[in-house]
Amino acid sequence: MRESPARGGVTPSVAVVADAAAAASEGRFADALRRVCDALDKMPDDVELVFAKGSILFEWGRHWEARKALVQAEALGLRDKTLYERLGWTCERPDFSNRSA
Repeated sequence: MRESPARGGVTPSVAVVADAAAAASEGRFADALRRVCDALDKMPDDVELVFAKGSILFEWGRHWEARKALVQAEALGLRDKTLYERLGWTCERPDFSNRSA
């Protein structure tokens, strides 16, 4: 997982994203997702956190859920090569087992 998309300034979410990235890189996806979701409860429109959530879900193989977060990151203004690569893969390899019929 990328720690954070390139940004001009430092946001309060940087430490959370870095901790989550470290956990995800060790395969501790549930822990990484919990950290990001806890921070999102306080900062729901933080694009870095939304992108991190989508990235964690993507790497965990939960593509349908990842797509929702990645689309939200784009709606919040993120324009990033990695975002669009992951969005493309979520369309190619959706996890239909998690979708309700």
